[in-house]
Amino acid sequence: MKKLLIILLCLPLIGFGQCISGDCENGYGTSSYGNGDKYTGEWKNNMMNGRGTYTFGEGAWKGDIYVGEYKDNMMNGRGTYTWANGGKYVGEWKNNKMDGRGTETWADGDKYVGEYKGGMSDGKGTKSFADGSKYIGEWKMNKMEGIGTYTFASGDKYVGDFKNNLKDGVGRLFYKDGVKVVSEFMQNMHHGKAQRYDPNKKIIVDEIWNMNELVSNEVFFHDGKSVFNKYKNRKKDGIELFITNTGIPIQVMYENGIQINHPKTNDINGAMGDPDPEALRVNINKYNKAKEIMDNEITWGLPSEIENQIKDEARKNKN
Repeated sequence: MKKLLIILLCLPLIGFGQCISGDCENGYGTSSYGNGDKYTGEWKNNMMNGRGTYTFGEGAWKGDIYVGEYKDNMMNGRGTYTWANGGKYVGEWKNNKMDGRGTETWADGDKYVGEYKGGMSDGKGTKSFADGSKYIGEWKMNKMEGIGTYTFASGDKYVGDFKNNLKDGVGRLFYKDGVKVVSEFMQNMHHGKAQRYDPNKKIIVDEIWNMNELVSNEVFFHDGKSVFNKYKNRKKDGIELFITNTGIPIQVMYENGIQINHPKTNDINGAMGDPDPEALRVNINKYNKAKEIMDNEITWGLPSEIENQIKDEARKNKN
């Protein structure tokens, strides 16, 4: 793309060329240039106007070819630009720049179909990558930016906010094995709140992240059990609280990933509380409510209840 921008700035004016055949004033003719470039096509008022073919003869763009429409010595209208390395753009042009709708293919197999502005992909478009992955969504200045869907070569999928080619904002991940995640992201990393649903294990996990480092999580099982953990440097650190399937709360302590004696009992097995059936009912309700939201959102829709909750809390934190 950078190469094309250089080309667009360096296109010669007809005044520097020599007409070698035909009518290069008002008709059809061929003009050659001292740098080896050549134009064959339609002319009007001594300028390239209409359809023509421009072949580049030197420098980094040697061998590149443009075939298409011109207006007053500039690429305007529809045209095809073919790079010597095998890349190609077919689409609309404005003042020597790709502008409007077009299709660009790269020598490595990548392909973009969509909107352009000022020589760059800008607006809505689809890019298919040689490795089998694909992005469908919004673009800004050649970068994925806005709302989009990225499908990985593995079949996993991300739907949500992008910024500067990275997941940034609120989004959701859909994995082939059925796991679904709704999360806040920053610079492609989990950052903030997230919720994970694993239908195979029948669990819902509420998570807190800090730049891809897990801070804490709470796992809710379908039968009412739950486990809460805090983490530091990706290791358990602090209280781990269990609610068993009989409603008994059990606390154990971790330090740097190693289980230690509980301060109340001075026992590595922790401290056990009295049975609390209400805790089981609360946990089951949390699991069922979250599962219903996740199950109802098949592929495209972000669970609005979760999204709004995350965004509201994010706004409060900023204030």
